[in-house]
Amino acid sequence: MTEPSCEVIVDGRARGSTPIAGIELAAGKHRVQLVNSRFGIDRTYIVEIEAGKVTKRRYTFPLAGD
Repeated sequence: MTEPSCEVIVDGRARGSTPIAGIELAAGKHRVQLVNSRFGIDRTYIVEIEAGKVTKRRYTFPLAGD
């Protein structure tokens, strides 16, 4: 989940807008990019997925003027 909503790109593949759930990924490290051009957000994170576990992340970005 992100505040504000962002487009999600995992390992170079667009996956939709947040909130997003149910993406199945192989265990290991994955490159996750969050983009919202309206608010100037373009951040990339490395997320490690553990086999057989659900991984959740939440990001809150300050908005201009906050």
